[in-house]
Amino acid sequence: MDKAFFSSHDYDSEVGTFQINIEEVTGDVTALKLALATLRTATNALVIAQIDHAGFIDITWNTPSPTTDPFGQREIKWQLVVSEAVTGNKYASNEIPSADLALLENGSPYLVKSGAVVVTAAAAAVNAWITAFEAVAFSPAGNAISVWDLYQVGRNI
Repeated sequence: MDKAFFSSHDYDSEVGTFQINIEEVTGDVTALKLALATLRTATNALVIAQIDHAGFIDITWNTPSPTTDPFGQREIKWQLVVSEAVTGNKYASNEIPSADLALLENGSPYLVKSGAVVVTAAAAAVNAWITAFEAVAFSPAGNAISVWDLYQVGRNI
């Protein structure tokens, strides 16, 4: 397994990161770059501080540009819980920094709960992110995963 990584700069210029497992990078990486660009774009729709650095072995984005929104903080995160296809095991996979809490509805901290998108206004952005994520992310064992929960957490998680 190889890894892809993503980072952004929050309002205070602090770096927030997350990474995912991906298939072994071999040969032509054009399709992988396209899939990661799609995931980057979809992630940007869910966060305030935009992804400004991403890569896998080779760096594909490296243009640090801190957000101008003071709510774009790395400590405000989306906690991602995934379900592994083969075993059905669920595990906290990533914390995605600089969550855009304006996407939340009805006082709930969830965008996705028990595998279902639970927001209406941001449903298209959330579904696009899920599609992009599941297209490139794998479990540590190399199996397909699906998004089970995506919810807001704070600094001390």
